[in-house]
This record gives sequence, structure tokens and C-alpha cells, in this order.
Amino acid sequence: MSDASPPRGGAARVEDLIGRISVVARRLARPVGLAGRIGLVAGLAVWLLLPAPLWPEPPSWWASALSLLVLLAPGAWLVVHRRWLDRAVTRASTLAPDAVATAQRTYGSLRPGERGTDESEPRPRGRLRRIWRFYRETVSPVQGLFTDALGVTAPFRPYTLAVSGVALALVLVLLVAVPVAVVVRVALVVT
Repeated sequence: MSDASPPRGGAARVEDLIGRISVVARRLARPVGLAGRIGLVAGLAVWLLLPAPLWPEPPSWWASALSLLVLLAPGAWLVVHRRWLDRAVTRASTLAPDAVATAQRTYGSLRPGERGTDESEPRPRGRLRRIWRFYRETVSPVQGLFTDALGVTAPFRPYTLAVSGVALALVLVLLVAVPVAVVVRVALVVT
């Protein structure tokens, strides 16, 4: 019994690996979005319990709005970071086949025997024309893919992950602050 599937090359393996990594990355990013939504609810709860303008002695409207923004910021950042991670993973999975094809084209254009053109064809004369052709056919496509790959890594950079770590810590503080805010509000209503 023979296997009817075609032999898998390097490009197919890279695409398969990128697909598997994207599935794992999406599953790992789900808790970030969940923590963001929990942070938004906890921030709103703390704001409603303490500085909201619906209590008998409300703060000024600008102080209330500023405190609402500060309390919602960690959860909002985590929700945005989750969406950013999803877009980056999706872009990475579509970037892999393009990168493999461009790398193969570039490699083929650099090797004289595999250029795909007849060597008897007239080549552009002049050093400037040859430099421009080399840039246009070889450097420019690789440079565009390199820029796209750097864009994919943006949500995984250290400072972005550090900001998300701080936001997660602040969400935990907000979760602890909700019962404290309930106790404070009950004490203020009783007195």
C-alpha cells in the first residue's frame, strides 16, 4: 500500500509549521483578551462604587471622567493587545508562503544558471542599469518581506509585553479593589 500524498518539500513544511504555531499563539492569546474584559468590568465597577457622579456628593465631572479613563486603561490595553496579537498571527500565516516564494525567486535570480532567461538575450548595459535591476529584482522584494516580518513581531517585543504585564498586574489590583470599594461604599452609605 503506497502513500498517495505528494512528497513534502521545505516550503510545505514551513507553511505547516507556521500554521501550527499560529494555532498555538491564538490559544495562548485568549486569556489576554479575557483578562482585558474582566479588567474593563472591574474598572467600571470600582468607578461606579467610588468616584461616579451618581452619589450624593459627586466629584467634579472632569475628575470623574479622568478616574474612569485611568480605571479602564489596563483592561482596554489588554483587549487591544489581544486583537493586535490576532492580527499579527494571521499576518504571519499569510506571510510565510509569500516569503518562501520570494526567497526562491531571489535565490534563482542570484544563480546564473537558474535565472530562467536565455543568456543570449541582450543584458542591459551600464553599471547603473545593472545596479537598478539588481535592486528591483532581488533586494526590493526581500526588503518588503523583512519590513512585513518586523511588523508581525511588534506585539511580541519586550516593551509591549512589559506593558501587558503591568496591565495584568493592575487588573489584579482592580479585582482586589472591587470588594474594598464595596466595603467603602457601604461604610459611606451607613454613616
